[in-house]
Amino acid sequence: MKKLLLAFVTLLFLPLLTLAAEDWTVGLQELDLSRMSQGWGKPQVDKSVGGGSLAIGGRHFAHGVGTHAAGEFSLDLHGTARRFSAWVGVDDDAQTPGSVTFQLLGDGKVLWESGVMRAGAPAKEVGVDLQGVERLTLRVGDAGDGNGMDHADWAEARIEGIGSRPIPAPYALDLSQLRALDLTAKTNWGGANPAGDHLAGNAEYLERNGQPWIMVSGEMHPARYPSEYWEEEILKMKAGGLNTISAYIFPSMHEEDEGVFTWTGQRDIRRFVELCAKHGMYVALRVGPFCNGECLNGGLPQYLHDQGVKVRTNDPRYFDYVRKWYSEVGRQMNGLLFKDGGPIVAIQLENEFEIAPFAWGFAGAGGEEHMRVLKRLAIAAGLVAPIYVCTAWGSPVVPGEFLPGQGGYAWIAPGEPTSYYLFNDLHQAKQDRYDTSQYPVANIETGPGFFCYGQYRPAIPPESSEAIALMMTARGGNVLGYYMYQGGTQFVGKHGSTGTFPNLSYDFQGPLREFGQANVIYDYLKPVNYFLSDFGDRLAPMVVALPANPVADTKNVTGLRYDARARGYSGFLFLNNYQDRVQLPDRHNLQFELKLAAGSLRIPEQGGFDLKQNQCAILPFNLDLDGAHLDYALAQLYTRTETDDGRPVYVFFVPEGMNGQYVFDSKTLAGVKAKSAKVSRAGGRTTVAVQPGTDCLLQVKSKPGRQFEILTLTRRQALRLTRQDIFGRQRLVLSDSDVVSVGGKLRVSQIGAAKLSFAVFPAPTAKLVAATGNLAQARGETDGVFRRYTVQVPAVKPAIQIEGIGSAEVKIKASAAALAGVNDVFLRVNYLGNEATLKQDGAVLCDNLFNRTPWEIGLKRFREKLAGAPLVLGVTPPAPIIEIVDNLQVNSGVAHLAVPKSALLVGNYEVSSAPPAGAADKGYVAEVTVLPEYAVWVQAAGM
Repeated sequence: MKKLLLAFVTLLFLPLLTLAAEDWTVGLQELDLSRMSQGWGKPQVDKSVGGGSLAIGGRHFAHGVGTHAAGEFSLDLHGTARRFSAWVGVDDDAQTPGSVTFQLLGDGKVLWESGVMRAGAPAKEVGVDLQGVERLTLRVGDAGDGNGMDHADWAEARIEGIGSRPIPAPYALDLSQLRALDLTAKTNWGGANPAGDHLAGNAEYLERNGQPWIMVSGEMHPARYPSEYWEEEILKMKAGGLNTISAYIFPSMHEEDEGVFTWTGQRDIRRFVELCAKHGMYVALRVGPFCNGECLNGGLPQYLHDQGVKVRTNDPRYFDYVRKWYSEVGRQMNGLLFKDGGPIVAIQLENEFEIAPFAWGFAGAGGEEHMRVLKRLAIAAGLVAPIYVCTAWGSPVVPGEFLPGQGGYAWIAPGEPTSYYLFNDLHQAKQDRYDTSQYPVANIETGPGFFCYGQYRPAIPPESSEAIALMMTARGGNVLGYYMYQGGTQFVGKHGSTGTFPNLSYDFQGPLREFGQANVIYDYLKPVNYFLSDFGDRLAPMVVALPANPVADTKNVTGLRYDARARGYSGFLFLNNYQDRVQLPDRHNLQFELKLAAGSLRIPEQGGFDLKQNQCAILPFNLDLDGAHLDYALAQLYTRTETDDGRPVYVFFVPEGMNGQYVFDSKTLAGVKAKSAKVSRAGGRTTVAVQPGTDCLLQVKSKPGRQFEILTLTRRQALRLTRQDIFGRQRLVLSDSDVVSVGGKLRVSQIGAAKLSFAVFPAPTAKLVAATGNLAQARGETDGVFRRYTVQVPAVKPAIQIEGIGSAEVKIKASAAALAGVNDVFLRVNYLGNEATLKQDGAVLCDNLFNRTPWEIGLKRFREKLAGAPLVLGVTPPAPIIEIVDNLQVNSGVAHLAVPKSALLVGNYEVSSAPPAGAADKGYVAEVTVLPEYAVWVQAAGM
């Protein structure tokens, strides 16, 4: 009876409710246009994109929006709109070849389209019925001929309706029809070790013990780094979140004279691989024989050319050499292959075959047959691995035999913005030499840094490095390899330097610099590295889903760059707001609507969130956390550990400018306890708004009865977080110092400060003991859920005499005693010139090309030389350079005579004195700072 009465009342008053609803007309220019994307410039209200009045074919219009192809704008109409009307065309301020297309879509269906419209053509009138349409999309295309001068006008554009007014729609992603996975096993891949571990692969990803696995590797060249410090750097690479180390072996460094091989010192590759195994790191060995790597002849011995051997071809004489080289490497690696219980899981043969960059000038020839022969020779020499890799850019890929590698660099060369920061699906991208859909996407040569050479002097912004790592992953990558991760110095042998450039430095401005110091890029890569290493089993089977109209122009500053990787209902939303050589704006009030096979998901459900300029983020959705269903999080998944009683701990951080929150399906929760967070429940969802920090901990119990915790840090804290095996178990370590661990002990080090601090979670129950210095409290002090410890080590003033500051030459006198009590001593040099060198008795020890950032020199590798003649630091006169300032390329036509005092992207500093007379002709050293690197080992008492 009640239902009948309610229906009667509703029917009675419905006409009155309809009459009460407001009729409205909204001009397009009245709406919030922040979500309107376009290929150039910004949307203009009542003006063309060029800034003039709206005019099409000689006809002027008072109101509307000026935009630029290609772009679109979507609106939520709530089903209340009745009609859209406008006049459209190419604005009169556009010159040839301006040509565009206009389209209106209602709920994904084309309602109206203009066809191609060109500059000077009259405006076309648009009138479209919108009855029942929920989502309206206005789209402008470039007519297929590029977007030059494509000034497009939506003149007098208005929407009429009744009731709720239109609002900008969320950014959309359709995940309802994801492509099927091809899990057919690669029969020529894989292997097992004596412990029963298995490696295999299919067309989508690599597998470890039957589970999807993502290799995260960093390149280090043993012969370019002092062997006595290899272990220290391997530990830093492990702490950076890597699970694999890749390494070239250059033949010319081991065979300086024909038939005479050297495998000692910096060339003791066997010891290097054994150290990797000692610390649980896999190895990807790159055995050439041609390597490139900025090595003379690409690493091939000079005598091959002198004898007329047709290198990198199917010449039998060349294959005889390859057989000899592989046999030598095979003997060194005996017992270290994965099949024997060793760490070598991948072997790369050749490099960049059949192409020839400027550095070496001769291309390979021989096609797939050449690569087949190389693999047969490697196997015959005992170089047997589960995975064989080849570089696939411009090179042949033998079907089914090799994992083809791709890559891309931050700031590889001067010129236009690069496409690495645009979203696409690399698994479906067309390649001339192989079918990408048949192989995992392996970005084996992702460059987080680059070297200076000639006039080109980039200073790599860390945001560029983070963004390229994220983009290689977002675009389908299931292998991520960094080149270089550890910088070095060109090997100098019997016949001189083996490098292709005059300078010795092979620093590469990567995460770990030439002298082992970690820089800001090291931290910026951790969020991707730890995520892939810890959650690769979840991500690897997820396929790429792109928006309907992804940003395709690198200079497009208005379009939001995003995609997702998903499997079923679960996935990760990838956002990128960085582009090299282009300044992208802060993004505000972002909201996304994901169309799923059943229903849809809005992130966030209400309101929006911000994404700052140069930031990127990975946000999870529909993620199962031990039986609890996480609908979405405005926080990025970072790593994981366990409590002392075995409960999982998931570590997230909140990107800068974002208000962190977790939204759970309430039906899957049995309870939530929160610190530094607010819990609310509505509409079947439990929302936890968090204040990130060391005390922000959620204790969650899922309906199946499993318990886990979520630790939410700030972004800055996450960048300084590592995971270490210390004090009897795996723990998280938060420190502004650099930390590594071995044998359960923790080493804390810092350049320039003798007070070292670190925080640990879960906190150890035992007292801690420092090998040197004064540990303030053996049981630490509370820092949220962490336990913080502080060690004051004895400060030292290294006995180093520096003379001649203010001229183009500085003399440095020291002895080995200058390194007493410290891990290293760094000279931080600010100078003006084209190149700086450190010499002794006229011989160059190390060098640096000027790029406006300080040059840091570690002295411990020169310990024995310090007792000899003074070191001489000198600079050559300034010269015109090509550089990057504020993310923009600057082509300097004249030499710079002053180091600017404005903020730089890497290494902010000021000159300590004015340029002396004659600086334009000589250059000058502005400042040399002596910075001891302090280090202390800490362990649990009784261990």
